[in-house]
Amino acid sequence: MKLEFNLNSFNLDGKLILSPSSNKIELMDGGVLWEEWIKNDSEVVSYRTIFKDEKDKANLYLIVTFKSPVNDNSLLSSWYLSPEKVMNGEQRKPEGKVTKALRKWFFDKAKIDLPISGDWGHIDAVYDHWNAVGVIACNYRSAFKDESNWKKYRKRNKF
Repeated sequence: MKLEFNLNSFNLDGKLILSPSSNKIELMDGGVLWEEWIKNDSEVVSYRTIFKDEKDKANLYLIVTFKSPVNDNSLLSSWYLSPEKVMNGEQRKPEGKVTKALRKWFFDKAKIDLPISGDWGHIDAVYDHWNAVGVIACNYRSAFKDESNWKKYRKRNKF
């Protein structure tokens, strides 16, 4: 599977392009099969799809989240990408073997060193210790309620 990152858009094997200007209808009608994933008060805010990576003989999981209230024109606010072979494992700190393996995997596929950030948003490997799983996470600027929250996020993530 080929991954390309250009400025602020992310291309997954020519099948799907994710960017801060992507909206729900574009992604849902783009020929990729999606399943409802996360609901918030009966509103579906996230969807999941699974790509088959024939070269690595593994699944690649992608979850996309839209800015609420969700309608056809809602913008993509974040996405989470996990390759099956390196997403699971335990690490005691936010930085560890899972996040290192994810960054290496991303570099091998996209030739981009993580973290990467800009006025558009931020991408890095993150670890969820409750579920013992790591993901490549992208948070777009549009995901934040206001400029103050965006600035706090930037300061916390040092970019």
